[in-house]
Formats: sequence, structure tokens, C-alpha cells
Amino acid sequence: VRGDIQAQDIRVAVPAMRHAMSLLLDLAAGPSHLGRVVDVTCTFDGDRYELTISGPPEAVSKLPPNAGEALAIVKFVIDREDGELRCHPTGFVVRLAAAPPPSGAMPAIPKP
Repeated sequence: VRGDIQAQDIRVAVPAMRHAMSLLLDLAAGPSHLGRVVDVTCTFDGDRYELTISGPPEAVSKLPPNAGEALAIVKFVIDREDGELRCHPTGFVVRLAAAPPPSGAMPAIPKP
């Protein structure tokens, strides 16, 4: 992965989103003979976090046979988290809602 990733808070189911992002990175990177390198750019517009993942242009023509199934899983996870998945010529764009700002101190947990 090349690129700086801004630290922003989002609320997602971490295990499912980790799996979805792994699938996207794998698809964007393409097969090993292309170097398996992706460029990542991130922007934040105040209420949405946008992650752009771009791989080698040749990767699009070398997608694995299960690419459709992988993208269906990714789309399901991202949609469930109120996000968006878009394709672009060399990769993908993921938009996710920012977490709401903290509302104050955490309430004390009662002692048994």
C-alpha cells in the first residue's frame, strides 16, 4: 500500500469491514506478476470519509473468476454500514459515514 491514510473515526463492524477491505485491496492489486501494489488516497469532507484504492491498470483485465462474488460481499458489508462502493477504471472508491462526535464522558459502570 502506498499513500498516507488520515486517522478518522467511523463506526463499523470491524471484522466484517476488515474482510471487505482485504477483498478490495486484493482485487485492486491484481495477480502477483503485477507487483501487488495499490495506491490509497483518503479524503474527509466533514461527514463522509472517502477511501480511493487504485491498482495497476492491467489488474482490471486480470480479475479472478470469483471477482463478482467478492464484490457482492464487499458491497453487502459497505451498504450495511451506510456506505457506498463505486468502481473506477483502476480500482474502487469507498465512502463511509464519520462517527458522531463524542457526547461527553462515558457513564460509570455500576459495581456489583
